[in-house]
Amino acid sequence: MAYSAQLLISLERSITTDRLSRYVRAAGGDRTKAIEMYLWNIALSESLYGPIHHAEVTFRNALYQQMLNKHGANWFDSLTLAPHMDLMLNEAKDSLAREGKPITDPRLVAELNFGFWLSLLAKRFETSLWIPCLRHALPARPRHILRNDVYQSLNKIRLLRNRIAHHEPIFERRLADDYGGILELVGWICADTARWIDQNNRFRQVIGNRP
Repeated sequence: MAYSAQLLISLERSITTDRLSRYVRAAGGDRTKAIEMYLWNIALSESLYGPIHHAEVTFRNALYQQMLNKHGANWFDSLTLAPHMDLMLNEAKDSLAREGKPITDPRLVAELNFGFWLSLLAKRFETSLWIPCLRHALPARPRHILRNDVYQSLNKIRLLRNRIAHHEPIFERRLADDYGGILELVGWICADTARWIDQNNRFRQVIGNRP
């Protein structure tokens, strides 16, 4: 679309000069192109939301199932994890209680944040959870991929998710690598699901439309 001088002034006031500065630099000082880059960043964020959503849901369900298999239906309460994880668990239970919802495992799985599931892969749980239990959540994981590799891969997705959630610039990242990492991680759990994710999002189309 055409941008008049007044519209550019209005948009810069609304978005703020500081927030637009990275886009202006990337656009070589062209403010019209900077606005188009800003819109492209939003489109990239939208296109990655679905794959990240699927990765998080797939991963937490896979971890939960292995914990259920190994430790039984009440493992949330029967295991001693870590203080910050106990806090997350209590906050999730309080949230469900405030909403008048029964505190069941499926609801807790959905209510607990990304950080809780990532914490299950922390170094402190190498011998107690990873080796006897959680490594089986990734049946297609290559043998050279160790617990810390999985932790780092999942953490990269978490950090990207947080940047998107806070409306931050992501266009300067190596997004093709980020996207490949999402598919790879899901593929370690279920190759069919990874292919389905790849076939049902717009990332490849959007990343090719840089202004």
